[in-house]
Amino acid sequence: MEKIVRLPQNNVEEAITAIGQSLIKRAKDIANDVNKVNNITIYANIVAGEIVAFDIKKNYTATLEKED
Repeated sequence: MEKIVRLPQNNVEEAITAIGQSLIKRAKDIANDVNKVNNITIYANIVAGEIVAFDIKKNYTATLEKED
């Protein structure tokens, strides 16, 4: 059975704050084509109070432009 390890609250808070700061810095780039995006999903994997993985996924809406 896998042992459950409790993380110190301040480490988790710092990891979440770091993700937030990164999102703020990249907000303009993330939102640059928002009119073509169906949704934006943010994934974060925090282990032992450290960010192991952080990813932003955009799902685009397909549009067909008809020629006259």
